[in-house]
Amino acid sequence: MKSAFVIAAIVLQVALLAFMAGEREWIARTGRVVYLQSAPVDPRDVMRGDYVALGYDISTASRAQAASVIAATNAFGYLKRDMPVYAVLRTNEHGVAELASLELTKPASGLFIRGYIAWRWYDTYPSVSALDVRYGIEAYYMEQGKALEFEQAMRKRGRDNRVQMAVALSPGGVGVITGWR
Repeated sequence: MKSAFVIAAIVLQVALLAFMAGEREWIARTGRVVYLQSAPVDPRDVMRGDYVALGYDISTASRAQAASVIAATNAFGYLKRDMPVYAVLRTNEHGVAELASLELTKPASGLFIRGYIAWRWYDTYPSVSALDVRYGIEAYYMEQGKALEFEQAMRKRGRDNRVQMAVALSPGGVGVITGWR
């Protein structure tokens, strides 16, 4: 009886890990790809391997862009860190997705990505002037040595070290980085 329980626990753990990896792979292969304007923030980390930390233009929502979130949370008297939000996106004439607005509820249709409030900025208390949002796509892991090449390519660009990241979006708003241009 004990061995059956141990085997079942192992199978359950492996199935859970396979589901987690499979979900991201499915999104990367079948999701709608959009390009988000970004710039490298921290090019390498020896402890985690080769990756690039990214800061996106859509990661900071102005008061106007986050008006519905701020209004709804002020009605309840709180605006909490890690509160889920949905960034409604629109593509510009260059094919790059930009932040149109932040919403507390999942949009019924259209282009959007799910994120979490990371920080709020105040002009004067209690007036929120901007919200920082995390989307789970802030780190781009690369093959050994590729992050250094990426960093050097960005340095050659000088002050304009901006890059457009290709992000596949699931119908639920989960984003997966698939590349860059």
